[in-house]
Amino acid sequence: MYSVLLAILFLLSPAMSQAGAHGIELVPSALQIYPNAALLVETGKAEWTGTGTPFSFSLPGSVAASNVEVTVSPQSCRIEAFSKTGEGKADEQELSRRLEELEKKRKELTNRLEGTMQQVELLKSLPLPEPIAGTDEVAKLMELMGRRIPALLDQSDAIGQKIQAVDREIKAIKEKMASSQESRFEIGLECTAREKFILEVRYPISLQKREFTYKIKGDTSEKRITITGALLLKQATGRDWGPIEIDYFTAPKNQAVSPPPFRPDYLTTSSREDKGEALFMMAAAPAPARTRAKQARRVEAFSRDVYRAEEISIPAGREIPVELFSYSMKDDFKVEIDGYATATPFLSATVKPPQYLPPASARLFLDSSAVGFVWFEPAPKGQERKIYFGEDTRIKVAKKVEKLFTKRPFLGSRITQIKEWRYDIENLHSTPMRVVLVERTPLSSDDDIEVKAWGQPKWTRQAKNGKTEWEFSLSPGAKRTILFGTEVKRPE
Repeated sequence: MYSVLLAILFLLSPAMSQAGAHGIELVPSALQIYPNAALLVETGKAEWTGTGTPFSFSLPGSVAASNVEVTVSPQSCRIEAFSKTGEGKADEQELSRRLEELEKKRKELTNRLEGTMQQVELLKSLPLPEPIAGTDEVAKLMELMGRRIPALLDQSDAIGQKIQAVDREIKAIKEKMASSQESRFEIGLECTAREKFILEVRYPISLQKREFTYKIKGDTSEKRITITGALLLKQATGRDWGPIEIDYFTAPKNQAVSPPPFRPDYLTTSSREDKGEALFMMAAAPAPARTRAKQARRVEAFSRDVYRAEEISIPAGREIPVELFSYSMKDDFKVEIDGYATATPFLSATVKPPQYLPPASARLFLDSSAVGFVWFEPAPKGQERKIYFGEDTRIKVAKKVEKLFTKRPFLGSRITQIKEWRYDIENLHSTPMRVVLVERTPLSSDDDIEVKAWGQPKWTRQAKNGKTEWEFSLSPGAKRTILFGTEVKRPE
């Protein structure tokens, strides 16, 4: 396989000329999607006869030669020269002829559909004769109509589907005629012997839609999370693509053709920087560390994984979803109750993806119900990521104040404020659920303020920032009561 970037092949061979060039018909074979670009790969076959006559091909739209890359195989053939010969309208004569044939076909199908439906209405409106004693003619007629009407309805459905297919093809041809601008190229080849070769052309293309998205499904009865990644694609080139191969790259495409220049990295201490001293080791010293930190910097991508879908057809002008992967993972769901705020139970699951998952919007489903949309942050391979499925309506939480009073001493200026809350938690799921109740223990930032907290039962853990948690398992139909109280002594 011999590949060259056509941006550097602008020198024409003396033997090349547009007149008499052998045309190569290119067919879309692959689509490469990046977060910041889309490239279409087209391939064509021809035979090199040794005459030195150039080969020509066309690409839809206005395409610069510097954006085109070509590959020829086998290795016994190589590219000697390449150039863009111009732009112009595609030949619309064949398109017009095909459009006329399709419109005539649509009219014939429409007439057939109308005739079929008229037969159905006629059979439905026929009056039934009076039954004659000793005969079963009426029964036979009803049996005949009972078979004929469904058959006609099936026939009308089949005709309707054919009309829809013709409509799609008519729409694609009209789009192609409306945007029939094309770029023409010539390429000079040299092979060691007379043989057939394959030309592969890769160039940027503008898609009407190329959105990567997730569908995340949670199943609480099976304790399973399924994450499906898909591309929503739409193209309006006027040509149907397919079946083709689709590659989705998780990292942006690097447009540069060479690595960035090397720059020394200078270090300095804050004391020297504060004194205004500079460190010079080259003629052009870098900006100070503080200034440099404010400038844009290159951020490494998490991964350069590629997801592939094969044998995909992308019709012109119609949006289609393309599933790239689907991972199913076992997980023990957990219910987190924000007792410090609204006492709302939120259902969560923690997943550990087997591959890197890029950032994208995600639609959530829980037990066959649509929950909503979230933004899924990038998840490196093997790194735990928590997913929330919204409020868990099958966990019942009741919160009320059990104690609330202030004690003032007969002597002295310090008061004691006592608060106590009661939580009644009930599991309405058909399976056991892990529950985490979160409360806040007040923190004292003053020596004159004393804080005490208690729980019944005692909390599972308490962090330095005051986050207090109870974690327990709740069987189906079971209830749990938790008391949480605080005592604050402070000057009045």
